[in-house]
Amino acid sequence: MSSAAAVREPPIPSGPDAITPEWLTAALRHSNVAAGATVKSLKWMPLKRGRLSRIVRIHPDFTPGSTTGPRSIIAKLHPLNPASRELVNSFAATETGFYKNLAARSELRTPHCYYGRHDPETSRFVLLIEDLEANSRRFERDTCTPSEAELALRNLAAFHAASWDGPGRDRPAFLKRLEDSEHAALQGAGLPVLLAEIPAIDSESRDSTEREYVLVRNRLSRAPLTIVLDDLHVGNLFQGMDAGRPVITFIDFQFVCLARGPLDVARLLAGSLTRDARRAGEMRLLRTYHDVLTSGGVMDYSHEDCLRDYRLGLLWGLLRLATNNLMMKAISVEAPPCGRTELARQIERFSAAVDDLDCRELLRD
Repeated sequence: MSSAAAVREPPIPSGPDAITPEWLTAALRHSNVAAGATVKSLKWMPLKRGRLSRIVRIHPDFTPGSTTGPRSIIAKLHPLNPASRELVNSFAATETGFYKNLAARSELRTPHCYYGRHDPETSRFVLLIEDLEANSRRFERDTCTPSEAELALRNLAAFHAASWDGPGRDRPAFLKRLEDSEHAALQGAGLPVLLAEIPAIDSESRDSTEREYVLVRNRLSRAPLTIVLDDLHVGNLFQGMDAGRPVITFIDFQFVCLARGPLDVARLLAGSLTRDARRAGEMRLLRTYHDVLTSGGVMDYSHEDCLRDYRLGLLWGLLRLATNNLMMKAISVEAPPCGRTELARQIERFSAAVDDLDCRELLRD
C-alpha cells in the first residue's frame, strides 16, 4: 500500500471555513505533497476572481519539526448555490480531471496541484493548487505583446502536437468533443435569447445565425482533433522567469475539450493582441504555431488547413463571446467589475479579425 493510499482521503469541504488545519494536513498527506507535514493553524482570504467557483488564498503555518509544505495555496471550491453547483458540475469534473490525468505529463506549464477531488453526485469539488503570484505576475488588463503571445503559442503548439489525433490514441473519459461539451451547449442555448433582444434582426437572419453557430461548432469538432483549452486569454496566463528565461504558465481548465487546435490560437491572438498588433503579426504567429506542430510530429496537416481552422476559431470566438454573459446568468454567476467593458472590447477585436480574414466566407462553402 502506497503512503498516499494509507492516509484516509478527507471529505470535500463545504466552504473555506471548513478548511481546518486538520483537513489541510490530511489533504497534503493524502496526495503525498508533504507526507510528514502538520498544519497547526492557517489563515485564508477570498480572492475577487473566479466566475464558476469560490477561490481563496490559504496561508498555512506548519508545526515546528514537521515537514514544511507550501507557504501559500490557492483553493478552488464549488459554488455555494446548489443550482449553480449542479450547472457547473461538468466544468468541475473537467478541471479536476485535467489536473489529475494530464497536467503533470503535458507540455503546458501549469500550477502544481497539491490535492483535487470532485463528487459528481453532490457536484462538490475542491482543488488545492500552487499560488503563482509569489514568483510570477498576471498580465495587465486584457492585452499582451506579440512576443509574449509567441511564447505562449510555442508552449501551446507543443501541447497540441503531443495530444494530436493518431492511431491508438487513448483519451481520458472526461474529455468530450466540442460539439458534445456542456459549455458549448449552454452558450448555444443562450444564442436565441441574445438574438431576440436585437430588434433590427429579422427571423430569417436569426435562424441563419443559429445554424451558423452549429455549423462552426461541428466543423471545429471534426478530426484531426487535439486537446484544446477553449478559454485561452491573458487572464488565464501568468508571466515568470525560469533560469533567467521568460516563461508562461497556464491556468483554468474548466472548458478543456477535443477540437481543432487553432481554436485556441484564435482566442489568444484576436482576444489578447491589439488590433494593430494582430494585423501586423497574425500570419507570422500562425506560421510559428504550425511549424511547432510539424516539428512535434503532426503530419498531413498543411498550413492552409491551419489557416482555415484559425478562421473558424475566430468565428467561434465571436459567437462564444456574444453569449458569454448569458451563460454566466444561466449559472447565476455575476460578471466581475468592469466585465461588461472588457467584454465589449473583446467582441470588437474579434469582429475586426473576422472581417479582416473574411471568415464568414467559410460558411458559404
